[in-house]
Amino acid sequence: MIQGMIQDMIQDMIQDMTQDMTQDMTQDMTQDMTQDMTQDMTQGMIQGMLQDMIRDMIRGMIQDMIQDMIQDMIQDMIQDMIQDMIQDMIQDMIRDMIRDMIRDMIRDMIQDMIQGMIQGMIQKI
Repeated sequence: MIQGMIQDMIQDMIQDMTQDMTQDMTQDMTQDMTQDMTQDMTQGMIQGMLQDMIRDMIRGMIQDMIQDMIQDMIQDMIQDMIQDMIQDMIQDMIRDMIRDMIRDMIRDMIQDMIQGMIQGMIQKI
């Protein structure tokens, strides 16, 4: 009888211990797995966000650079066009002025010559 009671007690103790150990192990494993999963998910999210941010920044920088380049090119083209137009206008004005001056000088010379010839003829008469 006592032996049976001791056997039952030992059996109960062993059963309780194995149950406790199994429960602890299962709990630890579950906890570790959920921690790992949470950590992985969080890490993945953060990595994804950072990648998106960096990608957006780089895209923005490239767009700004291209826009600046195009703006500079257009400004340079407009400046060159205006400069060429002004240069052409000044050249045309100078050419016209010189042509007018030469024409006036020649006309005056011819007039003086004709007047001199007429006066000479009048004096001879």
